[in-house]
Amino acid sequence: MDLRQTRAFVAIYEAGSINRAAARLNVAQPSLSVQLRTLEDELDVALFDRSPRGVVPTPAGIDFYRHCQIILGAVEGARQDMRHAGREVSGPLDVGLIPTIAKGALASVLPGFTDDFPRVAMRVAEAFSGTLTEWVLSGEVDFAIVTEPPVPQDGLVLRLIARDPMVLVSGRAGGRTPFAPVRLAGLTGPLRLVLPS
Repeated sequence: MDLRQTRAFVAIYEAGSINRAAARLNVAQPSLSVQLRTLEDELDVALFDRSPRGVVPTPAGIDFYRHCQIILGAVEGARQDMRHAGREVSGPLDVGLIPTIAKGALASVLPGFTDDFPRVAMRVAEAFSGTLTEWVLSGEVDFAIVTEPPVPQDGLVLRLIARDPMVLVSGRAGGRTPFAPVRLAGLTGPLRLVLPS
């Protein structure tokens, strides 16, 4: 049994006539009759009762039609998948993010990404810059977004994707003009710096 026979059977079943099915498929009626007889011989069962007014499916023909719908549906689904397979990005994607991005920006970006790339299975790992760099080098993640650029080395490609504005917060006693730019070199006196650890 092949797909040509399966399609021929479905056309005959749906048309209720070998002649009408032949016209629908744009093939000669005798050729379609031969395909049907060959199929019935292979299956060792009569699929239709024939009469001068057309064909009527037997109980086996009704069951076989259901199977054919599944088969042809699966074939069409596979055809559609393969048409898109060459153009569609798919597979796993392991991403490393620093905690501030994982908790903030990811929530606004992820829904759009999953809509655009439904066949990509994204896994997000969260750590600080040094650990993420090690994970990229070891292959644990495909790429990472970090705030502390690592020392350039083989196996790493660095690309600036954003600049993050930083703000100096100080008390009034510091004598600084509010909201005026400050150069780090110009800061004098004891300055306590708090960083996440």
